[in-house]
Amino acid sequence: MLARALVAALAIECAALLWLGAAIARTAGFGTALATVLAVALGWRLVLVALTYLVAFLTPGHEAEITAAGPVALGLGFLGEWAAFTVLFAAVQPFVRWTMGPPDRAFGPEDGRPVLLVHGYLCNRGFWFILARRLGRAGYRVYTIDLEPVFGGIDAFARQLDERVGKVREAVGGRAIALVGHSMGGLVIRAWLRDHDGRGIAGAVTLGTPHHGTSLAWLGLGSNAMQMRLRSRWLSELSAPEPRPGYPPLTSVFSGEDNFISPQASARLEWATNVPLEGVGHLAMAFSGEIRSRLVGALAPVHARA
Repeated sequence: MLARALVAALAIECAALLWLGAAIARTAGFGTALATVLAVALGWRLVLVALTYLVAFLTPGHEAEITAAGPVALGLGFLGEWAAFTVLFAAVQPFVRWTMGPPDRAFGPEDGRPVLLVHGYLCNRGFWFILARRLGRAGYRVYTIDLEPVFGGIDAFARQLDERVGKVREAVGGRAIALVGHSMGGLVIRAWLRDHDGRGIAGAVTLGTPHHGTSLAWLGLGSNAMQMRLRSRWLSELSAPEPRPGYPPLTSVFSGEDNFISPQASARLEWATNVPLEGVGHLAMAFSGEIRSRLVGALAPVHARA
C-alpha cells in the first residue's frame, strides 16, 4: 500500500519536473534545465528535513540527559539524514519488491540466529534494505514485516506482529527470536509484549523509538500518530504494566540528534538498557555503521541467553 502510494507520488513529481525542465530548456538551454530540475528535486527534500530538525531542536529539553554532538558531527548528521530521506523515499521503499524481494524473504544463513525487524511510521520493510543484509552477513537469520494500513493503530499492528512472530518461529524450528523495532516499530513490539508473555522472544532492541512520545507526532496523520503524541493516554496505558515478570530484556538505542524524536530524551526507557549515540539522524539509522555495530552488540547477549 505504501509502496504504491510512493510510486504514484514519484510519478507525479517526475511529470512536474519534466514539464519544468522542458519549459526552461526552451529558453535557457538543456544544462540550465537539468541543473534546475535537480535543484528542485533535492531542494524540497532538504527543506523538509531542515524543518524536522528545526521543530525537534526548538522543543524545550531536547538535550535532557544526552550529551550534544559538536557542530561538525551535527552538520554531517544532517547531510546523512537528507541523503537517507532521499534514498529511502525515492528509491528503496517505493520499489520494495525489487529492493527486498518477496515479503517472506529471509536474509543470512539458515542456521543463523533469528531476528525479526519491525519498521516505523510511514515506512515499509524497505527501511531495512542495508541493515538486513549487514545482519545477515554477521551471521543472523533476518526476517521483516510490512505493517498495513499506513495510518492504522499500533494495537492492530501488534496483532499483525503476533501472526508474523508465529510464522518466523515456525520457520526457524521453534527457536527463540529477537525483535528489533525502529521508531514506531519499537512501540509495536512493546504493545505485543504487553498482550503476550514474551515466550519465544529472546530479547528486543528499539532504535530511535519515542517511548514517551514526540512533538512531531502532532503533525502526523492517523491513529498511530495520535498515539505517539507526547503524554498521550495510549502511551501512559502502555507503560502502566511494564515491566512484567517474564518480559524479555530490552535495549533502547537512540541519538541525541534524532530529528523526529523530540525531546530526544523521550527515547529513554526507564526499565531498559539505554544506549545513547551522537550525531545520527532518525532515518539515517537505516544506513549507519555505528547503528549496525551497536545493534549487533545488543543482540549478542540476547542470543547468548537464548
